[in-house]
Amino acid sequence: MLRSDILQYVYAGLFTAAWVFGLYEIEVIASGEAGLSALNVSLAASTLFLLGIVLLLGPLSRLFNRFDWALKYRKELGIMSFFTGLAHVYLVMFPLARNGPWGLYTSRPLSAYPGLEALIVLFILFAISNRFATRVMGAKLWWQIQYWGARAAFALIAFHMVVLKQKTIMSWLIPGDVPMTPGVVHYPPLIIWETQFVLLILVIRLSELFGVKAARIITIVMSISVLAMMAWAMFLR
Repeated sequence: MLRSDILQYVYAGLFTAAWVFGLYEIEVIASGEAGLSALNVSLAASTLFLLGIVLLLGPLSRLFNRFDWALKYRKELGIMSFFTGLAHVYLVMFPLARNGPWGLYTSRPLSAYPGLEALIVLFILFAISNRFATRVMGAKLWWQIQYWGARAAFALIAFHMVVLKQKTIMSWLIPGDVPMTPGVVHYPPLIIWETQFVLLILVIRLSELFGVKAARIITIVMSISVLAMMAWAMFLR
């Protein structure tokens, strides 16, 4: 049992590292700059994506049997999202800080504080992600805290990123607002990918209200639509 638990953390860690590296490469291509700033963006995006995957695994496994195997990794991926979020906040408050650790929080409190609050929620979930906490709290209370905590953290992260990058989002939604070179692939900023991912999660989770058959169709259509929107953003704008 212990060996199996360790392997799950190893797999989740490798998946997270690959995710961070892949998003880092995309950010470098999109921004044209490598270094800590691009790493910081990829860590922030990875936190959102990892936590979003945790929230998606439940409905996807209920709608499609092929996702059942991934359910056992929800806890480990949630914990990894805490570590990527922690690394992101550290870079923002120290190596990349322009006006001291709290500079961003004083200059942009509406967007900055929700991100910090999300990290605090993730830390609480991380701290109780063990058998001892489950025994002390009781399985029902423990599950309720994990259930609502993950959703609260995801909502705070999504709000933090959308408000922080709203100008970038709007510029990519308006055709012609971003200079494009004909025949050249233009990778959108990661916030565009993140925004569409948040919409994908909301639609898939709400689709279950209409029954399993309708939810399956909505999930497939929405997934194809997201891929089509990304193709439009890169090739057709």
